[in-house]
Amino acid sequence: LTWSISASGQPVLLTLTDGQRSIVRSSERRGSGAAEELASLCEEFGVNAREIRRVRVDTGPGAFTGLRVAIVTARTIAEFAGASIESFTSFEMLSVAALRAGVADLGDTIQFAFDARRDHVHEGLVSFVPEGRPDRRATRSRP
Repeated sequence: LTWSISASGQPVLLTLTDGQRSIVRSSERRGSGAAEELASLCEEFGVNAREIRRVRVDTGPGAFTGLRVAIVTARTIAEFAGASIESFTSFEMLSVAALRAGVADLGDTIQFAFDARRDHVHEGLVSFVPEGRPDRRATRSRP
């Protein structure tokens, strides 16, 4: 059972999946809202939060406060459930979505740019390994 959180922007995205089925929720609430949404996801999935074995958290780039809250929430849930924790970047998440939507292919390198506010831009490149996962070695970001 895997729980994922992305709070690098609005809305906050929360996912619970067991590999066969997934439930995705979006929420405008941060902080305790993520824990409450997790409880709701678990109830809908028919599981207890202690059954979570993997927690995944978006580490940005994105809204600084949202990222801090998501990382602390993810670490707390992982500790509570005795789950492993792993991170992914906003660029990796977007690149997987592009691959699944058919707008990118294996072997492609995708360039992203989005508003970082205060006259800055988050820019990143993501390449895929043959298994269809983003290649972290080829992922970079700059303000």
